[in-house]
Amino acid sequence: MTTIIPSNFYTLDGTDSHTNPSNPLFRKINFEHEAAVRLVSTELRRAWTALPPPGDRDSKSEISAVQEFIKANRDKTLEELAAIAIASSNPDTQSIHTSWRDAVYDQWNNVLYDVGKFLPEICPGDLCHRPPDCELFALEFHGDDVVRVWDQDVLLIPAFLKPGVSIRVKILQQRQQDEAVPNEAIPDESGSVAPPSFDCDSAGNLSTGRERVLRDVEVGVFDASNPCEIWYIKQGTSACFHVDNGGEIGGKGLAAVMVYGPLYEMNDDEREWREIESSRVSVMKMAGLM
Repeated sequence: MTTIIPSNFYTLDGTDSHTNPSNPLFRKINFEHEAAVRLVSTELRRAWTALPPPGDRDSKSEISAVQEFIKANRDKTLEELAAIAIASSNPDTQSIHTSWRDAVYDQWNNVLYDVGKFLPEICPGDLCHRPPDCELFALEFHGDDVVRVWDQDVLLIPAFLKPGVSIRVKILQQRQQDEAVPNEAIPDESGSVAPPSFDCDSAGNLSTGRERVLRDVEVGVFDASNPCEIWYIKQGTSACFHVDNGGEIGGKGLAAVMVYGPLYEMNDDEREWREIESSRVSVMKMAGLM
């Protein structure tokens, strides 16, 4: 199901019955029609694979260098960008943390924040992202599947995805145990009712009722076909990440780096600012400026 919303973001909801439209475990958000967000995310992925500019810089200067990298590529053609990518490609595709790549991760806060501005239109509650608050985890070829359970709602997107790789994601459903149900209480001849009794197994252990197992559900894939897709994942949801196609492309080592931003309930100042920003965007769109 696709829901068009005024912000130019739209959601792609899972069709399985585990997805509650009013309180989803996850929601996919596509920002391909939001030019500024698409540009920044594209260039940040390009920056991750590029050689950093020469010279020593502190962390603040490194962030400025990443910002300059994005600006420098903003008006280039696809052919020019392809030539630059070949000429400046970083042979190191295994290091998760360098001063340059840490600055790249920092700038993903801009994407998380911009998407977060529209979350009330597509997710329950008044949620927002508060930069700088961006974390990450790595996925490797031929390693164990990675299972993450977040202690708050998050937005999740790949910062690096090796060409040819697919990251398949399942939501893991835990076993649920029904409460023990007492036997029916039947009054004796005097009308008295005995305290409730419960069935026991052969060892004398209390029978806890019927166990229900909810099935795991594959909810989607991160790959080259959806570079403008970011996911909302609800607090407490257990998500399993599996690296696909490793054998086909001869992959080894690092396959992907996922960045995510925690979401917070908005305070009064943030709600007021969001209303002002929403009104400004509406006016600009009506005037044909966006």
